[in-house]
Amino acid sequence: MNTALIKFTIPLFTLIFFLSTSSSFAQIPTRVPTKAQAGQLNACQARERAVKKQMSQLLGMATNMMEVFDRISNKVQDYYNDTVLPSGTLVPNYTTLVNNIVTEKSQVQDALNLAQRDINNLSCDNNTQRVFALFRTHMQTVKNELKQYRAAINDLIVAVHSTTPTVTP
Repeated sequence: MNTALIKFTIPLFTLIFFLSTSSSFAQIPTRVPTKAQAGQLNACQARERAVKKQMSQLLGMATNMMEVFDRISNKVQDYYNDTVLPSGTLVPNYTTLVNNIVTEKSQVQDALNLAQRDINNLSCDNNTQRVFALFRTHMQTVKNELKQYRAAINDLIVAVHSTTPTVTP
């Protein structure tokens, strides 16, 4: 029985020795993606492109709304400076209202930048659910900031309109 154990032990130790010293056996082989994994990656990348497109369109719509609000604000300010001031009528809190508009616009822009960053961070490599949740939260912030920006512009319009004398034909 001792000879059988020796005959089995010597080749085993020899095999272990060669495996531990050989550089080709010591390295862990790299995993080559299978066709199924490559297909899953392609599908994920296709979904990523589609979702990024939808997110970008939503962000573009919010940016367009901000630009429209900005044009309205500029028209009201031009009307005040060109028509109301020369007539001798003043809005007492005009500078405060304009500063509110500027503040709200910067807050909308900050929220849009955060949402754009979320779009850029979306990829198949990281946790997409977390990025979706962040994007949703940031777009809700954009929506609320746009509402406040619109309200600030509306406050300016009401203030300018209330000081403008009505013309009767």
